[in-house]
Amino acid sequence: MSDIEEPTNISPDTQPIPKAKNRRIAILISVLVILAALALGGAGGYKHGIDTRISAQQTSAGKIVAEQFALAQKDFAEKRYDAARQRLEYIIKQDQNYPGAVDLLTQLIVQMAITPSPTPTPIPSATPTPDLPRPRRSLKPTSGPMP
Repeated sequence: MSDIEEPTNISPDTQPIPKAKNRRIAILISVLVILAALALGGAGGYKHGIDTRISAQQTSAGKIVAEQFALAQKDFAEKRYDAARQRLEYIIKQDQNYPGAVDLLTQLIVQMAITPSPTPTPIPSATPTPDLPRPRRSLKPTSGPMP
């Protein structure tokens, strides 16, 4: 007999797994790892794209607000108060903490209260002219040509 004795009572839980089953499990685990890596990579790329788009949108909105503030200052200097007020309200709606917007709006409201605004004068309506009476024609035939 050989020096190594094989156990005669091997329970089904302790029996070695066949190589084909080991290979299937290894392939399944590899496929799952690859799918997980693809999913994580896709999610990361998606998040990066969203962050880039939001950043570009905020930069663009910041430029628009700065341009509107410059135009509001110009309108205020040229005494176009209604246009300046609309611009400043837009700026405050976009960014409540925009530097100088609230102060300029306060100055604008004070200036609008001081400056008299022209009152619209009513446009007189046209009065209709009375209809003049027309000469009546006779229904009787005349002997000459019709006028």
